[in-house]
Amino acid sequence: MKLDIEGLTVEYGQVAAVRGLNLTVGHGELVALVGPSGCGKTTTLGFITGFIRPKSGRVRFDGLDVTDLPPQRRGIGYVFQDYAIYPHMTVRENIRFPLDAAKVDRKKAERDVDEIAGLMGVGNLLARRPHQLSGGQRQRVALARALVKKPVVLLLDEPLSNLDAHLRVEVRAEIRRLQLDLKMTTVFVTHDQAEAMAIADRVAVMNNGDIVALTSPSTLYSRPPSLFAAQFIGSPQINIWATDGPDEALARRVIAPLVGDGGAGLLAGVRPEHVMVGAGDIKATTTLTEPLGRDFLVHLEVGPSSIRSLVPAAQGALLKTGEVVPIAMERSHLLLFDAATGHRVEIDEAGTRREDDTRETDGGLAG
Repeated sequence: MKLDIEGLTVEYGQVAAVRGLNLTVGHGELVALVGPSGCGKTTTLGFITGFIRPKSGRVRFDGLDVTDLPPQRRGIGYVFQDYAIYPHMTVRENIRFPLDAAKVDRKKAERDVDEIAGLMGVGNLLARRPHQLSGGQRQRVALARALVKKPVVLLLDEPLSNLDAHLRVEVRAEIRRLQLDLKMTTVFVTHDQAEAMAIADRVAVMNNGDIVALTSPSTLYSRPPSLFAAQFIGSPQINIWATDGPDEALARRVIAPLVGDGGAGLLAGVRPEHVMVGAGDIKATTTLTEPLGRDFLVHLEVGPSSIRSLVPAAQGALLKTGEVVPIAMERSHLLLFDAATGHRVEIDEAGTRREDDTRETDGGLAG
């Protein structure tokens, strides 16, 4: 099932929650929507389901306009953040509920429940009630209920946010395996960028009610189309230094091999893992080290400029506050942005700047 959203605008009073959004999700594709709180992610899901009426915009399933169809006729599976399973029903009754509502023959409904419960690993829990389940089990029940009616589109609204960290990884992998096995067109809303990068075919970064970047996780990380996308994706956050202002000396030194005109009006970006400590021709002072388990986050200063570097734990443990160390930037990973527009900038062999003013770099349609 191919999903198309065209020109979506949703307003609450004088405030536009979503404005002019366009999005295509291909058959069997999983697209993750990420962005800061209030950017319009859940509102977009609500429009797809039919729960939210827009000021303007259409939604099409395989080219068929379903904008005016009621939610129950759209064939959508929806998993809520808080699971929304009924406490007075058994697991079996919860999973069977959408089939009962659709007046599916009871024998067939029971077979379908057994099949999806087995697929989701809750077949041995069918007689229990929700209060007898762990958080991970409740989430699997909620997924089973959404999938039992074989939806044409699956919508997931922060389905893992209430789970412990280790369960999030486990259930996330189950969702992805299931989605790939069933070839189900899926839109996954999450505030967790790592979750989005791990699970999605493409990631849509939203801001102020529109999509500002839409591409594969690897491209979004290595060649983000905008400064906003570069800063939103990645933890620890990318280093950014402007060629005009307090960071001028460091920024111009970093970009000098790539830019022949001094780089006026540019921002230089380097992710922490691409700042090498212990080698290079830049002298930096260590101001703080943070153990993160496998790695250390090292805070450094060069004059007035701050730098974050991610180094192996064995190396980070030896660094002392106040120590002066040589550093270098991996120039193949250097990112440049236009300070005025925020667009990523590429520089050709002749030294000519070219802005990447697209929101998308591979496949689909971004608004």
